[in-house]
This record gives sequence, C-alpha cells and structure tokens, in this order.
Amino acid sequence: MKRQKHLSVPLIAALLGGSLAGGCASIDSDQETHFQALLTKGQAYMERNKPQQALPSLREAQQIHPDDPEVLSNLGLAYSRLGQSQAALESLKKAYALKSDDPGILHNLGVAYLQEGDLENAEATLTKVSVVPSFNDRASAWNNLAIVYRKKNQPQKVVSALQQAIRIDPSHVPSHLALAAHYHQSSQPDQERLHLEQIAALEPDNIEILEQLGNNLANNGRKDQAKIVFRRMIQSHSDHPAAQRARGRLLEIEQP
Repeated sequence: MKRQKHLSVPLIAALLGGSLAGGCASIDSDQETHFQALLTKGQAYMERNKPQQALPSLREAQQIHPDDPEVLSNLGLAYSRLGQSQAALESLKKAYALKSDDPGILHNLGVAYLQEGDLENAEATLTKVSVVPSFNDRASAWNNLAIVYRKKNQPQKVVSALQQAIRIDPSHVPSHLALAAHYHQSSQPDQERLHLEQIAALEPDNIEILEQLGNNLANNGRKDQAKIVFRRMIQSHSDHPAAQRARGRLLEIEQP
C-alpha cells in the first residue's frame, strides 16, 4: 500500500510541521507493527493447520496491505484447506503475479487449479514447479501431478510421477501410500507390500498400514510374517477396532 502524501498548508504547516511529521511517522510505524503481528499470527495458525482461525488475522492484515504477497499467499492456502477453491485461486494468482520467483506460491497455485478442476493449468503449473531446484518440497509437486494424471486417466504417468516423488524424497509417505493403493488395485501384491513396509518403517504406530501389511502377507502365503504384524498390532493398540480384527485373522492363520 502506498503511504499517504501529506499536503503542506501555509503558516499552519510552518508552525506545526515538526509535530505533524513526528505524528505521521508514529502512526505509520504502529500500523506496520500491527500488520506484522497480524501476519505472524495468521502464519502461526496455518503452521498448526488451523485455517479457520488464521483467516480473521490474515483478512485484517490484507486491509492494511492489500497487495502483500505473503498475506495473499497465506490467504490462498487457508482458503484451499477450507475447500474454498475459487477464493484460493484468486488470492494465489495475485500473490504469484506479485512474487513470481516464489516456488511455494507457484505450487499452491497449481493445487488451487487442481481443486478447481482445471487440469490443464494444474498440470502446467505443477510441472513447472516440480523442476525448480530451490523448491524444498518437490516431492509434493510430483505427488500432486500424480493426482492430475489420475483424474486424466493416465495410469502410467501416475506411477512415474509417484516414483519420481520417492526418488526425490524416499520418506514421502503420501507417495508410498498412493503407490501401494495403485498396486493393490492392479493386483501386484509384491509391489504393494514393498511400499506398505516403507510406510510402516516410517510410521511404526500407523495401525491402518500395519493391518494392510498383515493382510497382504497373510493373503500371499507369508503367514509367519503376518502373525508377527498382527501380534504387534494387538500389543500396541489393544483397544483399536483394527486390533480386534487382527485377533480374528490370527485365529484364522493358526487354525490347523
């Protein structure tokens, strides 16, 4: 926002110019301090994945500086997480126009296009950011590209994008999970198990993944390994519904 220019008034300005100048500087300084506090508060809520709580602070900050790219970017992300895809797209377009060298904004813009169902712009935007070396979450860009390809019914590109995400970040759980689901649907249990094992190593308390892994092992003749997984579920999550199902699977496996 451009700061207001102060018009000089003969005599009055000459007599009171010192106090006027000091007063304006104080007001501007207070406003900037308030703006930064609002932005920081909004960002803190977004870091805690609380977009609804972030919106009031970010909207108030936008009233002070309507064209601040950080405010617009955080607003876009908040709208996106709340499912308000059109508002997200509008904010992120403005943010990117103001700060086109920010790959994080570009990635979020691609996600907004995806949420809006604009697959062509989503693919173009996510492809562009997926090869930016300075972007520290390229795995997510490839994972989101896989979603675009899935919606476009291009299964080979889905797999290639997810594999690229894992090459960039071997610990990227969403990509392992998507590949496990793909291989399950395409009846490739060995490949499915490979990714389930990776997730289980990364998230040892994920009982849903342990259940999928146990079932994969049991259904493919690896009963001893399946029993180890089911017992692990029962020991660590005894009251969970999945643990109850694991007890039933154990009984099936151990029956002579």
